[in-house]
Amino acid sequence: MNRRSRSTVSRSIVTAIADQGALPVLEWVAALALTGDRIRIVHVYDPMPYTTVDWQLPVDDDALVYPAAARHTADAARRLKHARRDLRIEAEILRCAADRGLLQAAVGADLLIVGTPHNPASFGMLAHLSVSSPCPVLVVGDQHPPAVPSHAASTVMLHDRSSDQQLLAVAFADAAARRRDLIVLQPWRAPVGIGLVYAETEKQKQVDEMLIGWCERYPAVAVSVELRLGDTAAVLREHASDQAPLLMGVQADSDPTNLDPAVAQALRVRSGPILLVPLATAEDGPDAVDVPPGYPEPDAALPQTRAERPSAPLVPDPVGT
Repeated sequence: MNRRSRSTVSRSIVTAIADQGALPVLEWVAALALTGDRIRIVHVYDPMPYTTVDWQLPVDDDALVYPAAARHTADAARRLKHARRDLRIEAEILRCAADRGLLQAAVGADLLIVGTPHNPASFGMLAHLSVSSPCPVLVVGDQHPPAVPSHAASTVMLHDRSSDQQLLAVAFADAAARRRDLIVLQPWRAPVGIGLVYAETEKQKQVDEMLIGWCERYPAVAVSVELRLGDTAAVLREHASDQAPLLMGVQADSDPTNLDPAVAQALRVRSGPILLVPLATAEDGPDAVDVPPGYPEPDAALPQTRAERPSAPLVPDPVGT
């Protein structure tokens, strides 16, 4: 396996912004990024060489859109730098379809951050990204991020799949990097013909056995397991108010045109961020899974804790200054 020995790792994070709703996304980036992270702010638009504003007057639309996009992207970079001077910030514009541009930008990145979808087109784009992205996709809400307490625990939802090992790899690595506790959430249904108490005991043993290797690998991460009897929607509603990230896995062979039903339910009920982890192959356990890109070795010294939310507001600097 390809292991890294350095104690701290600088992550590469791609942040997608649009003309509308960019400020909440930037505020979430400022709240969740770790010191030293490299942030690439990406504005993607699909140029339309000619659009008819008057049936006799075709206009070169790109000549009008690109300067506005450039100003918007530069302004976003200034806002984020004003709030988090400990981040390395870049900005770029891509002229192509949004999903194709973001997948291109995500190559070599450790995390892709996008806003919550609101229409069929953006839901379709998120479905494509969640299946095809080369890195996890963090979906943040439209509301301003609350001050997440430093002790807030992250939550990972298992799906009774062998590929859950890859999801746990990201969950434990992220919790260790942020010095957070980890809640392992397991929805389940009692098998027909088996007593409820016996079935719950067996399910608890199954989850505990899955976590043993990870707890040994990350001894500093405090883990609690929550078995929840019922369907996924009911379990998600119980955790709807959580503001720390919820980690969910998305199978690589899922339909790229339709968002995973569990993810769609989570987006409807949660206001906090959701981290979607593409799950490509089944793995047997911690020893078969590499440390996720952008995270240090589990036995290395812990990096610094997550920076507190910056006191400086994300106010726009005058454009051109």
